[in-house]
Amino acid sequence: MPVIVGLVVIGYQVSAFTDGVGTWANGAMIALGGAVALWGLAGLRKDYAAHRAAGQDEQPTS
Repeated sequence: MPVIVGLVVIGYQVSAFTDGVGTWANGAMIALGGAVALWGLAGLRKDYAAHRAAGQDEQPTS
């Protein structure tokens, strides 16, 4: 979920920033959105590694 939130924040702020009406606050929010997205990606990588280590990535046998 943080990845989606970060990308949405970036999307809204970039549109205002590139229209020429953006301020330093838009730039700060773009950076914050990027940080949130990276935090979300790091969490996904950590969870996937734990999932694989637990042996839960094997295909079910029938």
